Amino acid sequence: MSDKVTMEDIGKKLGISKNSVSIALSGRKGISESLRSKVIETAHQMKYGALPVHNKSRYVVTIVPEYLRNDTFFYADVLNAIKHEAQMQNCIAINYYVSRESEDAKLLPSCPSDIDVAGYLVVGVLSEEYVSALYDTGLPVLSVDIQYHSASVGCVGSANVAGGAQAAEFLISSGHRDIGFIGPIFTAQSVYERWCGFRQALIYNGLDFRDELCIVGSAEEVIEFNNPEKLATFIDSVQDHPTVWFCAGDLIAAAMINCLAKKGIKVPDDVSIMGYDDIALSEVFYPRLTTMRVDRERMGQLAVQYLLGNFWDNGFSVNIELRSKLVVRDSVKIIT
Repeated sequence: MSDKVTMEDIGKKLGISKNSVSIALSGRKGISESLRSKVIETAHQMKYGALPVHNKSRYVVTIVPEYLRNDTFFYADVLNAIKHEAQMQNCIAINYYVSRESEDAKLLPSCPSDIDVAGYLVVGVLSEEYVSALYDTGLPVLSVDIQYHSASVGCVGSANVAGGAQAAEFLISSGHRDIGFIGPIFTAQSVYERWCGFRQALIYNGLDFRDELCIVGSAEEVIEFNNPEKLATFIDSVQDHPTVWFCAGDLIAAAMINCLAKKGIKVPDDVSIMGYDDIALSEVFYPRLTTMRVDRERMGQLAVQYLLGNFWDNGFSVNIELRSKLVVRDSVKIIT
């Protein structure tokens, strides 16, 4: 590729004609709005000169960590909902992927000065320092799913404490008393909140909280709990399994089922498993996964509405929490 990016370069990247790229960037009719959005996003990522303003469009810039570029489980639904809702609001959503190097250097999106940026939506886990730098630009900033403490930004996410408590209450009502927890509470705020709700429910029901049945990692080391091989080292250290493991994410639950199967432990006959998120694969796992459903589409939709609606009052940001829904399938055994 030459130093100067051309429309032909963009077309090759997307597998479309140069003419289609031209139509998208000029604002002319002849292509779908979803393709137009994809062309503009790609042109922005490839640093194609100044993007023209057409039809007085406003842009919603979605800031996404690079590791989520190929996510097809959780955040893909959020990003698709953001794009769809932006179109409904006569805006164009652009995904800006942030590498770890750019995050450390606090390199912000280099949006052309001649486009109208409505604000930033932060999707996924970025550093507090990077989010604070976005906030300091003076444009509206709203986080999706993850709450940040030092950065004064609002959030549209899940009611994770309530969801963790509801999951534990269901397990207790199903006859379980020895309940384990698995999740990286030091890595993701949402997981920590689910852990807090889980503990709260146990205490409320007069059950002992057993640290030896909680696999939470450490603040110093990021553990890939959804990796069966790495999770197995933790499972090997457990002396006595609980009757049920509450996993802070469905992919963790899937890894757990995999680990137990290799040890000849059957789910749910020997040990029950419960997940969280209700990703698409949850219904095709064997056994089908009992979990908490997070409304990812609604999350993305509301994020755009609140960003564009300027729901800010005297410098105070707004937090919106969506309740999760219990989905009962086959992976939790009822103990009588």
